[in-house]
Amino acid sequence: VTPRAGHSPLHLLGHGAETYTVEVMGLEGFHKRGLVETTSTGRMWRLEADEGTYLRGTNLAPAPLMYWGAGLHADILTRVAAAARERGVTLTSLSGTVRQGFAATGSFVRAQAVAKVFDLRIDVAVDGAATPAELDALVAHAIATSPAVAAVATAREGRFGLHSNGRPTAVHGIPALHGAPAVDPLRKYAEVPEPTDEQLGDVVGFEPGHPDRTHVVTDDSDGAVEFHVEARGKLDPRLGTVRTTVGFPEVTGDRWSLLSDPADTVAPSPLAYFSIGTAFCYHTQLCRYVAVRRLPLERARLTQVSRFEIDRTRATADPLATHVFLNGRCEDAQTTALMTLAANICYAHRALASNVEVSFGVDATARVH
Repeated sequence: VTPRAGHSPLHLLGHGAETYTVEVMGLEGFHKRGLVETTSTGRMWRLEADEGTYLRGTNLAPAPLMYWGAGLHADILTRVAAAARERGVTLTSLSGTVRQGFAATGSFVRAQAVAKVFDLRIDVAVDGAATPAELDALVAHAIATSPAVAAVATAREGRFGLHSNGRPTAVHGIPALHGAPAVDPLRKYAEVPEPTDEQLGDVVGFEPGHPDRTHVVTDDSDGAVEFHVEARGKLDPRLGTVRTTVGFPEVTGDRWSLLSDPADTVAPSPLAYFSIGTAFCYHTQLCRYVAVRRLPLERARLTQVSRFEIDRTRATADPLATHVFLNGRCEDAQTTALMTLAANICYAHRALASNVEVSFGVDATARVH
């Protein structure tokens, strides 16, 4: 995990716009390294992702959807806290749980795998010096102005660009990017930026579960595999940070904890996690198809740009722009097919391209009646 010196952080908790640029480079198997930069500040974090034994990964880092879920969870809680400050409400405690359902159907081996997205459920427990109605209103406002929730709730199909062996290559079956291409991260960095003074254990922690709870997902199964991303945790009222524990209860007992900082200072911001989790997820699906089809390709790289905007009452998220860089002995038809197959099974991209129903509940402990 590494930040780079930048300017004063943009909180994006009142109104404004922010862009995040993510660059991902494969390491080995599903293990990958990513850089996420907040455009307005130049603040950059280096994070790694992996998959657990449920996908025959090495579990060296949180899974992509764990970053995604932690970002979604923390984005909501930090906006509840911001709304409370703005309205002069003192909060004693604030915690919550986010559950997003997914499923995969069809066989990877036969290139039929498709991701399905179910409802998003948000439950918030808030204790504060306000009436129950006022506490309910804080949560409703936070959800309405959360860019992460807006990205999931409103369908916006991402756009893709492909470079095969350094050549721009047309994509088929998915929306195409137009305009200036991104730079291949492999060519951009002679050396990947190194960490500064942050300690990995302060930001990311592993909580192993019982191995008997792991369900191994096979590549040749036709049946549906359903699971939830479950993120739960609380806000530190003194620091304003959120510690989220996230996992996939149906497929593994392992969980990871991630620290979020809306100021993007002591840890990545919620939207930085949400953005890099999406990029990591697409990269995993690329790697799965490369392995299943035994394609003679080097480790994939990608650059993703995400932009969010909020005003006083609502949030919006622009369609993602994803540039993929592939090198190897493959025909263009193979690499373009790979792009489409990965997009179809990428859970995060399917969530952002779907109109997901969002429901929420509030457990309010009011100190004013």
